[in-house]
Amino acid sequence: MNMAYPERQFGMVVQRYAGSVARQGHTLSLDARLLLTAMARANNTGHAIFNKGELREILSKRQLDGRLKPASRSTVYATLKKLRDAGLVLPGGGETCVWLPRDLWERKLDRGGMCPAHHTWESQRIGWDERVA
Repeated sequence: MNMAYPERQFGMVVQRYAGSVARQGHTLSLDARLLLTAMARANNTGHAIFNKGELREILSKRQLDGRLKPASRSTVYATLKKLRDAGLVLPGGGETCVWLPRDLWERKLDRGGMCPAHHTWESQRIGWDERVA
């Protein structure tokens, strides 16, 4: 483990656990589940790439009879908007990529794979300093 930059190791430690909690934590809010899901899937530069409809399945709601009902597309997009407004995800991507800002997520300095939704492999800062002012 590179102790010179321990904050970069956080992503590697939390990824497995975050995905499990997001899929099993039906009592958590949708925004918490979506953020944990993105953290579990994010590459080195914060791009969490999903197949079409996959986020709807992950954000399923348990029905009274025990079956899971997938979230609607509008629910996914409303949840993404809530996370964007809070500064926890970057714009664009929608159902196929949730892009985490570098201030929140950076696994290591290597660039990630090309993101098909954003057409970049780079990370991006969200500018926390400007948001606080």
